[in-house]
Amino acid sequence: MSAFDIRSQWLQTTENAASELAATLARLQIFVGKRNITEHKTPRSKKTETALEVPTYYLAEWLAENWWVLLFEPRKDEDSDDSEYFTRHSIIAAQGGFPLPDLSIVPVGRGFHLNSSPRAAPFANIRFTTDVFADVPRDVVEQALREFVDDTVKRLSTCGVTHTDLQDVWNEIASLTDEERGFCELVGSLGLCPGDVTSDLGDAIERIYNLLGPRATRDFCLAATGQMVEASVRSTEIVHQHLQEAPDTALERLLDVQLPPENYHAPSWRRGKRAAQNVREKFGIDIKDPRGADIVFERLQLDTSRQTHVPTNNNFTPPFTGAIDRHEGTAKVALLQPDELRRRFSAGRAAYLGWVSEAQSRRLVTNAVTRDQQASRSFAAEILIPQAYLKSLAGPKGELHDYQVREAARSRRVMPEVAFKQAYNAGIRVGAI
Repeated sequence: MSAFDIRSQWLQTTENAASELAATLARLQIFVGKRNITEHKTPRSKKTETALEVPTYYLAEWLAENWWVLLFEPRKDEDSDDSEYFTRHSIIAAQGGFPLPDLSIVPVGRGFHLNSSPRAAPFANIRFTTDVFADVPRDVVEQALREFVDDTVKRLSTCGVTHTDLQDVWNEIASLTDEERGFCELVGSLGLCPGDVTSDLGDAIERIYNLLGPRATRDFCLAATGQMVEASVRSTEIVHQHLQEAPDTALERLLDVQLPPENYHAPSWRRGKRAAQNVREKFGIDIKDPRGADIVFERLQLDTSRQTHVPTNNNFTPPFTGAIDRHEGTAKVALLQPDELRRRFSAGRAAYLGWVSEAQSRRLVTNAVTRDQQASRSFAAEILIPQAYLKSLAGPKGELHDYQVREAARSRRVMPEVAFKQAYNAGIRVGAI
């Protein structure tokens, strides 16, 4: 069984299916990580029902109409709690008066977080009982959703139901060229539907694309909102110019290190942490060496004292803090932040993004919640202040005082918040004096 699957068993004969709801009435089952999230109970029955009997039309229509946003818009920040975002990515919005489980479909770049929690559907008088979370590769999720919508559209045609909104939207998506599809993906990453794009917004996206190229433009759109695009053009022009003039970084030193393979079924931070451990081992750096990160930057000839000055306009901050332009084993890096401790963190992230990317590519350092960006944060944190080092300070009790974490951060020239998060992730208890 696939890690994500949607199954429909039609309940009406074609002769009795004159409307879109009658035609698509089905026993519907949805599986996440091999668990059936459509299992539910009613108050009067102790028996668990394994399927819903609902029309699939509304769910398929919602998926088609929100296709680009649903599949390509990640969370823009790990710390933000955007209720509107989760509304856009939960299939509850597709109920149309028929109960559905609380399934959130959250893209994280090359994969998805799928999450379903128990919930009561009061008007249907049922309760969904399954609680499950899974990291699933992008192609698996896209294929399952596409097959479900395809099956629903074919069912409508078989029953002689035509000219529905679902069929019109799905036919439009199917007729797109590769170039049009790529543009729709960028727009969806911004949290917009293609029909919402103005000419000014389209021109700004095209300008950024011409400056940065496909990979970095995708990084940009994954981190930005539609309101940020036009305001970011000038910042992008400055970064583009800086990348042409910046000194070379010796990325080939990283390319000699074993890069851990991607595992879409595991949290992305694990890859970043393991990559940092491999770098330390290859470079012969002890976890207790306070100059560990300095040694890495020196080997890569990556100067964290250089800042790319981007003028601010009405306190607007572009949705990226760094950039890297890789050409085989060399690269050029731009670091935007005025504080050097933050530039050191962004430098580690940029090095990782260059390492995992194509031989000829540009990448941006952003706050977007995607697998590459999350892994880059883990990599940089582990290079700057290893969890194993903090554990050695914590001793057998696994405890540190607040001032000890701050002193460790000072000695290793890392932001205190990074040190505290590393301690937390290492399972260390941090208390006040």
